[in-house]
Amino acid sequence: GTAEVILPFSQHQTPRERGFLFVKEMMGRL
Repeated sequence: GTAEVILPFSQHQTPRERGFLFVKEMMGRL
């Protein structure tokens, strides 16, 4: 899933930044 793709390169980021990237990725898939 998308989470598995995002988490590996987001480990150094804060939950807020990770959440932003998650939303950004989801919006890009619409």
